[in-house]
Amino acid sequence: MARSSQIRSSKSVSEIATIDYAERAGDDIDRLDAFLAQQDSPLQGHLALFLAKAITILASQPGIGRPAKDACRELIVHRGRSGYLVRYRYNRDQQTVTILRIRHQNESGYTLDEV
Repeated sequence: MARSSQIRSSKSVSEIATIDYAERAGDDIDRLDAFLAQQDSPLQGHLALFLAKAITILASQPGIGRPAKDACRELIVHRGRSGYLVRYRYNRDQQTVTILRIRHQNESGYTLDEV
């Protein structure tokens, strides 16, 4: 038996969610990347790809993030001793994950008008 047939997801293709980014999430990536540039971080310029790779898990496992307020969830993306929090909302009926906000773990929390 071929290895690809041995490793199968428990979800069918129709159960894979689409991932969308809210405008504010894109703004967050720009803001965080600008901060990394100020710190002369090696991740500067690569943050969007780093986060996108981590976020892809939500397409097949949208419930993996911890529960958050307002029917949202948060995915913790580790990077060394810290990381990033990705706030998202999953719409089961439409099979859509919407990335709402992204922040560094050292930043303060979101307010209701920010989500």
